[in-house]
Amino acid sequence: WVALSHCWGRTEEDAPWKLTKARVQQYTAEIPWNLMPRTFQEAIEISRALGERYLWIDSLCIIQDSKEDWSIQSSAMCDIYSNSVVTISTATSSVHEGCIVARSPEDVVPVKFDLSSSRGSIYLYPPLPPDRNAVEAAPVSTRAWCLQESEISMRTIQFTTHQWIWTCNQIKCNEVDLIERDSHILSIHSAVDFTSILNVRREPEPPGLSFGPVSLNFESSTLWIPRHNYIEWYRKMEEYSRRNITYPKDRLPALIGLAERRGEFIPSSYAAGLWEADILYGLQWHPVNKVEKRILPEMAPSWSCVTLNAPISF
Repeated sequence: WVALSHCWGRTEEDAPWKLTKARVQQYTAEIPWNLMPRTFQEAIEISRALGERYLWIDSLCIIQDSKEDWSIQSSAMCDIYSNSVVTISTATSSVHEGCIVARSPEDVVPVKFDLSSSRGSIYLYPPLPPDRNAVEAAPVSTRAWCLQESEISMRTIQFTTHQWIWTCNQIKCNEVDLIERDSHILSIHSAVDFTSILNVRREPEPPGLSFGPVSLNFESSTLWIPRHNYIEWYRKMEEYSRRNITYPKDRLPALIGLAERRGEFIPSSYAAGLWEADILYGLQWHPVNKVEKRILPEMAPSWSCVTLNAPISF
């Protein structure tokens, strides 16, 4: 299946694109095309173009007025996104705006110059923002739920205002990269087919942003340094705290999938946003700015960093 990561935007309480108890039987048989917002329609078209039959969308795959189903599904986010064929991450801030924003072809279509004899061709592009800047500017990068969706997905198609960016465990590439490799390859499908063999550039990662444990090989022995993974977790928690969330009480549930994935690299028990084996350091978190009041106290222990709906630092 394909998974969708998107922003809801302003939402009617009884919007027809939400699955409710009263609609389960009807929507199990059919969901009328005209009831779905533009983002869902475009995600379906992209999934079909990739040859995939199934698409996971939160508002249609979780019964929105069932606390029991919401609890079950929210705790399964790691399985849903990490096992998807690919996650589509939208470039817009509302379900009514689509996955892709209108753009000028001049942003991605180069001017081609054929060189004399057998020297090949060169391509000239207008200046484009670095991939990282384009992703950070996407509305999904401001939403708390979307952090774990991008972090735990094995493959992601991130649409931005300028071009789409493909990311997987092997490579990161964009439309310009694919054009440079072969002038007739310019599709998402080509990224799926060719990213395992393309040899295109990777952007250097910021210091301390590797997911796995750090190992130092000394002859036949290996020294594992899990400390690196704790620091990476704290950086992600700082980023998470800066993101918006509609219901502050969801601060802890929206971390479950990310904690489950990072738990594969951190030899410790997870404890409401912190890790038991590094609890003394973790408890040193503090708000970046003065905070008058914490969010609902019953949602997490008072010492947990997710009891604040505000930016924090470690």
